[in-house]
Amino acid sequence: MKLWQSCVISFSMYSKIPMPRVDWTPEGMKYAICFFPLVGAACGGALWMWSLLSGWLGVAPSGILWAVVCAL
Repeated sequence: MKLWQSCVISFSMYSKIPMPRVDWTPEGMKYAICFFPLVGAACGGALWMWSLLSGWLGVAPSGILWAVVCAL
């Protein structure tokens, strides 16, 4: 349970991905740093999926729409 709580705290702190509410106790935050690579992989995967989708839709990588979605 503590690992799940640490994972949720990590995603809540470093991404905008909606996560369930958990108590931010010292025990739960103890292993939050271990999940940073997972947060980065999720954000990178979302950007990669947008890159594939924008290529399929014909959105230019140098266009404003592409940049706005990447920033979001």
